[in-house]
Formats: sequence, C-alpha cells, structure tokens
Amino acid sequence: MDGTRQTSRIRRWAATLLLAAAALPGPAPAQGPTAAEAAELAQALAAAPDPGLRVRSSDDGALIRGEVAALLATPAEQVAGELRRARPWCLVLLLHLNTKACTQSPDGAAQVSVWTGRKEHERPERATLTRFAATLAPAGSGPALDLQLRADEGPLGTRDLRLQLRVLSLPQGSLLLVDYAYRSTALSRLALRAYLATVARDKVGFSVVGPAADGTPQLVGGARGMVERNAVRYLLAIQALLQTAGSAPTPAQRFEQAAARWFDLTERHARQLRELPRDDYLANKRLEYAESLRRQQALDTALRAPA
Repeated sequence: MDGTRQTSRIRRWAATLLLAAAALPGPAPAQGPTAAEAAELAQALAAAPDPGLRVRSSDDGALIRGEVAALLATPAEQVAGELRRARPWCLVLLLHLNTKACTQSPDGAAQVSVWTGRKEHERPERATLTRFAATLAPAGSGPALDLQLRADEGPLGTRDLRLQLRVLSLPQGSLLLVDYAYRSTALSRLALRAYLATVARDKVGFSVVGPAADGTPQLVGGARGMVERNAVRYLLAIQALLQTAGSAPTPAQRFEQAAARWFDLTERHARQLRELPRDDYLANKRLEYAESLRRQQALDTALRAPA
C-alpha cells in the first residue's frame, strides 16, 4: 500500500471514532454534579479566562472519556426550551466537520442515524453509519435538560457509546455539560494508534499535563487529546445553535448561520480545533445539510406510507 492510500485509510479509521461517545462500566448514564458542586464549578468558570471552559478527560486503556462544562448567562429553562424545540441532535452533530449526514425518527427523535467520515466532503455511502437511541429525561426529574444518545455497538468494534448533554439551573444563568466517550476494543485501539502516530501526531487537547521543555504549559495529546477536542466541538455546536436561535426565517438559513458561528467559536481554540479553512468548512456543510434534508424527507415519507 502506498503512502497516500495508507494515510487515506488511517483518516477514515480515525473519522469513524469521532462519534463514539461516553461509555461507563455499567449501563447507567453519567451522574451530574450536585447543587453544591455545580455552584462551585460555576464560580471557577466565572473566574476563568473567556470563554470559561472546563475540560477533563480520562483513558484507562479501555474507557476513553471527555467532559466539558461552560457557564451561560441565559437561564436554564430558556436554554432547555430552545433545545427541546429544535430537537437538536442532528443540528448539533451535523456541525461537526466529520459528520456527513444525519437523520432522526419523527417520533420524538427516538433513533438518530449518523454518517461519519473524513473532514473533507464525501458521500454518506462512503462514510460509516452508526445508529443511536436517543432519550430525553422527563422535565422536573433533575437537570433542566438531560439528553442522551446511546449505542451498544459502534464503528470498529467500539462498545457502550454515549453522548450526553445536560443543562443545570444556576442563580446566574445555566451550566452546560457535555459528556463524550466510548469503550475501546483491540480493533479500535489499533486504528487509534495508527491515527495518533500519523495524522494526529502533533494534535493536542486542552488539559495541561505539565510544563514543556521551554517552560510553557504542555497540553495533553493522544487519545485524551482527541476526546477533549471532540467534546469541545459538540459543546460549541450547542452554543452556536443557542446563539443563532430566532435569527433566520428558514431552517436552512438558520443552519447556515449556526455553521458560521460554530466555525468562529472554534477559531478561539485554533491550535486544537482548526482543520479546514472557513470557506471549505461552510461549503461542505451546505452539501451535508442538503444531503441530510433529502434523507430525512425520504425517511418521513416512508414512515407515513400505509403498511
């Protein structure tokens, strides 16, 4: 295999890992912070440099997990209401540069189908399909909003996939939490090692793991860096949707504005998150949004057809 083909395959392997989400040892979802812990975290975020993110990650050799938190001035009920109206999963997921298409079942978005591939545009037929079960915790059961995607099996043999979004109420606004990880297997670890040794060898995350040789902070790399980058990407996608709510007369125009806002937010962390020029990213997203809309319309039509 020549170098170009090998690099292309490694990129494709890596892309299939990007939607693998948080997997804990058991089937229960991640537990959110207590009220006291949320208040303490909010104080720390308020004192942090703009935009006030807290990013954490772990890798025990099997479970790779990333968590990110952000403080919002918007009241939690307003944030939760907007996300409930938007049925946000496909909007959130599609802003990620590796998502090629997304559909969700009309019955409360109980199933979400996601096609992931390279950061460059490609047809979903050449991408990897993962089907997630989506759940929304009942109002009043805890956080203002608790959304979860879960799949028992994922790309390249990954297991117990989960992406969880929670919104907690605070006196000064709301706390937005994204929990993202997956359980690795021998196959996924092999692909990840190849990715980290080539395409992602110079990529870093957000956590400081010590001083570098020149005295500057050394940022985490490897699998933890990868899961941190993607947790932040999803949190910024949610922020982009919130910040563009009510800004456009049509869904397509709203998505266009959200994509532009997502790119601007990621540029605040260019060292970690920059992958494509702005024009290339937006051009890809227009194609991928149109493809998702076509697939969603076909799905809706098929489900409405008489048996």
